[in-house]
Parts: sequence; structure tokens; C-alpha cells
Amino acid sequence: MSVPDVGPPTDDSAEGYATDGDGDGFANVWDPADAIAGAARLLRANGAPADYGRALFAYNHDRAYVAAVLARAKEYRGAFAPGATGASRLALAWAVGHVGRFTYSLGPPTDRGGSVQDMQTREPSGSTCDCSMFARWAFAQAGVDIGSTTSVQWVANGLLPAGDTPQETPVVARGVGADPPADSYQPGDLIFFGHDDGPNGHVAIWLGDGMIVQCSSSGNGSNIRPLAGYVAPTGWVRWNVLGSSLAGAESSKVGVSAR
Repeated sequence: MSVPDVGPPTDDSAEGYATDGDGDGFANVWDPADAIAGAARLLRANGAPADYGRALFAYNHDRAYVAAVLARAKEYRGAFAPGATGASRLALAWAVGHVGRFTYSLGPPTDRGGSVQDMQTREPSGSTCDCSMFARWAFAQAGVDIGSTTSVQWVANGLLPAGDTPQETPVVARGVGADPPADSYQPGDLIFFGHDDGPNGHVAIWLGDGMIVQCSSSGNGSNIRPLAGYVAPTGWVRWNVLGSSLAGAESSKVGVSAR
């Protein structure tokens, strides 16, 4: 196999994937910035992020290689959520895997998804997100429909009453105010910064180690950032089913589906 010469980046992927990742005007396979950007360009041109398996196969026609890379990627995503268990790992893996993919847009054309099964079998259309859409798609990967707007997510898609009152059920719990739960935030907890729809409400997902993953206007789309130094939370919602066997038993009540 020949190694391409250092030269200008290609304008069209049909000519190859040589990419100038560091802005020096050249594409150099030995420069990590260029090599990583070129690999990302190859993957994107061949189906990523909607179908990483197909994109990897375009790079290396070895099914064992593809399976090994996907398994390692899953491990890396899990490392972003220390302490996550059960279905919460599925939700957080999706969220982390889509960081940087979306820009922020409140309302259309942001794709809010259909049923849980719909969201488990395809990628969001378009390249925009808002906070509640991002959280809904993430939780759908764990088999839970948390609702399509911030106000609906605050009432756990109809399982909790409206208003600013703490609630506790076997399926879902809610706390009010800036303080975390008595046992601290757990990976997969929804953290609210106001619960109105529109610009006066916001929701993020607790990742762990002081970090939240979200789609926000301040982060220009899907991003990870520390909770410290951010706006003070106004409450939280914890879906207990994410870490228990209730997911199957409660499916008819909360829109949870076995996966």
C-alpha cells in the first residue's frame, strides 16, 4: 500500500479523503490533526454517524475488525459515564455519541422523533437539536419515552403532577430546587433549569464526575460541560426504571419498551 504524498487537501471525497485538519494548507497523513480529520471525513462519507458499521466496513472489509472497533467505541462511551448501570448506559452512550453532531435550533426543523421503536431504529433527520429533543432521543435508546418537551419531561410524560412539588414513585422521582438528591446525582438523571417550554426552560442529563451532556444554545448545540459554573438547577427527575427490572413490567404504563 502506498502512502500519499503531503499536498493540498482534496475538494471532493471522490478524489480521496486528504484533509487539512490543522489549517496549515497541507494534508499530511503523518500529522495526527490531518489524519484524524481525514478518517472522520471517510467515515462521514460512508454512512457515519447513522451507520458506523457500514462506514467502518468501507474502510476495512473485515467484519471482525468492524465488530472490534464498535465494541471498543462502546467501552469508550461508557467511560464518560462512571457509575452508570442498566439502561442508563444506553441513554448516555447515545448522548455522548452525538456530542458535536447537532447545532441548536428551538422548534422546526428539529426532529423530535416518533415512537420509542422509531427512535431506536434510525437517526434524527437533519442536524439541529434542542434540549428536550436531545434528551428524548437519548432516553428512547433505553426504552423510555420521557416526553417531547421540557414541560412534559418535568411531569415524567404524565406520571407526575404538574407544579413544583417533590414526588416519589417506584417508576420515577422528582426533586425541586438547586440541591441534588440525597444520594447525589446519578448518571442519567435529568436536571432542569426551569421547566417551561421555550427559552425559559432547559433540561440536561447528568453524565457523572461533575459533567452534564445536553443540547444548548450556549454550547452551540450538543455538548458536554461541567455543571459547576452553569445556571443553578431548579429541580431534577430520576427515572428509576433505568437501573431496575421495572422496564419490562411497567412498559404499558410509562412507554417503556424492552429492547
